[in-house]
Amino acid sequence: MATKFGVTICVWSKKSLTILDAAQNPINAFIARRPGSIGTKMFDKAGFERDSYWGIYHARQDCPQMAGGYNKIYDDVFGAFTRMEPAKFDFSSGDKNYTIWAWKGDYLNMGAGAEMGIYEESGITDHWSANPDNAMQMQMVLRYTKGNIKNDINNIVAVYTPAEPQWWITSFNPKYQNVQADDLTALFNVTFNTQEMYTDFYNKYGNEESEYYDPRWDFDEKSNTAQFVF
Repeated sequence: MATKFGVTICVWSKKSLTILDAAQNPINAFIARRPGSIGTKMFDKAGFERDSYWGIYHARQDCPQMAGGYNKIYDDVFGAFTRMEPAKFDFSSGDKNYTIWAWKGDYLNMGAGAEMGIYEESGITDHWSANPDNAMQMQMVLRYTKGNIKNDINNIVAVYTPAEPQWWITSFNPKYQNVQADDLTALFNVTFNTQEMYTDFYNKYGNEESEYYDPRWDFDEKSNTAQFVF
């Protein structure tokens, strides 16, 4: 177990977690039974890698989505076809404008999931660019928080603690289908690359005197780390 800001992040051995016993997603079943199949190649081309033990999907840092950046239109489309909840935090640091964008919900065939990315202003109105130079240390935990799930320790859907800095951290678990966003709790740790960026973000969202103060964020100035729970 590792604890940050009073919230426990679980790090476990492969034997300590049993994923929800539910009807398996057809696409995930196809891939699971046929490693190296056309389905595996399809997800690989889409920029996703699959944990070989748990079957949880994560986006690679060189994924093709990086070229597209992000804007609210994507959220509108996503929200029209899935159950999702976004959270967006614009801030400025140095001579650049950034946003940290988080999501959680039901990702169709990918199952229950959550993600967080850092984007910078693109020069196109309301469109944000992905830049791998902004990658930071990120970790995430996703829990199912509506009732109890049989045989699932702490109701954990996914934990992802990559060693590589992330500009976009993601986890999608196909074993959890048709989940409401409100039934999921996502926790993200973000360690800012510079003291300046950390301070600029804290002053906007962590300072209780700021009009943008958001109590869902917790901050540790010693490590330049912020934790978001929603």
